[in-house]
Amino acid sequence: MTENNLTNKKFWVVSTLPRSGTHFLQAILSSVPGSVVVQEFFNGSLAVMGNEWINKGLYEELDHPVNAVGETQARFIFLFRHPHHPPVEDSRFSDARTIDLIGYPFDRYISGGIVENSDEYAAIPSSKRDYGKEYFLKSGSIDCARAMSVMDIESDWMNSLIGNKKTLVLRYEDFFNNQNIILECLSKELGEDVILSHQARKNSSRVYWREAPTVRMDDGAFYKIFDSFSHSLEYFYPEKWPTLCQLRKA
Repeated sequence: MTENNLTNKKFWVVSTLPRSGTHFLQAILSSVPGSVVVQEFFNGSLAVMGNEWINKGLYEELDHPVNAVGETQARFIFLFRHPHHPPVEDSRFSDARTIDLIGYPFDRYISGGIVENSDEYAAIPSSKRDYGKEYFLKSGSIDCARAMSVMDIESDWMNSLIGNKKTLVLRYEDFFNNQNIILECLSKELGEDVILSHQARKNSSRVYWREAPTVRMDDGAFYKIFDSFSHSLEYFYPEKWPTLCQLRKA
């Protein structure tokens, strides 16, 4: 691939907290004319994501996904990754702009526990799993330990976003709470009108929209998540902070 292939192309690295709207944001950005969405896997391989696979929450891995990106006429290329993945080694993204999508950490690990408790991995919403709505995160369970195995890396990443003016930070919950503001922020970042390609289905079982996280996890799991994410919870979720502090003291 020559330098000419990159002319007029804009690159973004989009880091997302797992189980916090990754595929929804992929669907929005893939609807921008001339865009390509690329997914990074934990082993460092890349895969071009087609709209049909994004909407289903499934991956389609290509044999030579990096070359496939270079051969497109794309105006925008979005590389999606999770913060616990190794650093991006593709030099084309070394000077890329960044977008960071966070989600309420308690919901991230409840949903992560649901996934780890499944027979096989699938990136479908937790609410669509038979046992998803009634799942309770127990601190001593194997699925809790697996979901939280990357917690230190993810909490450090969220802490690094506090007051960071060099990146666009989005909250998953604001796609429902402040949808127009989110779309305006994305449009300004891209210099292109961004629309809602499809309506996301609000999962009312997520504890962000309920009274307290402890309705879906035991005290041990709550304490661990609260203590790990306390700084970023206070900064990014001020509307939840007083109640969380009261629960922690109790």
